Amino acid sequence: DAADDDELHSRARDFVSNAGTKTNASPPDLTVFADPLASFGLEMREPWAGMVTRGEKTTETRGYALPEALLFRPIALLAAPAAPRLPGDTKRAPEAFLPDAAPAGALTTVALVTFGSCVPYASKEAFADDFANHRVGPETAFGAWAGPGPGPSESGTPLFAWRVAEVLPLPTPAPSPAATRVLRSLFRLDADAE
Repeated sequence: DAADDDELHSRARDFVSNAGTKTNASPPDLTVFADPLASFGLEMREPWAGMVTRGEKTTETRGYALPEALLFRPIALLAAPAAPRLPGDTKRAPEAFLPDAAPAGALTTVALVTFGSCVPYASKEAFADDFANHRVGPETAFGAWAGPGPGPSESGTPLFAWRVAEVLPLPTPAPSPAATRVLRSLFRLDADAE
């Protein structure tokens, strides 16, 4: 019914606005991404991480733009377990899995992924038409995205398509290195990470 749709859109809007944030700190310093000696990781829940690793998902959707300095730069794909769900709850927005300062081994590094572009979806229809690439169904929190706004049925929050340019699966998934959250689901990996 309409009340359920309003609740779903509200939860999706809140998720897109706050995805992966654990604190209400000031905006991050994005210049950290320009450091050529730093390595970064992207926290991603299953089953999405596996789908990217296998080449089944060629677009990652996020509620924020990929920092430009990370385009065409390999990023460690840090797989987190699937979000727990209550019976019958298919639309609850997933929450960040890692703490802001994640210890080594908190996740599994499954691949190196390189993104070649990052563009906002122009409309809910454009998002739906791109399903074959992003694989986010309407039964999920992101699938309930109402559009970029400013219409009455739209969320007013952008949703970005991070287009995968290359994926290099690790021959053997490895425990993730220690990492520090820099921007939502993006982490700077410990300097000792290989």
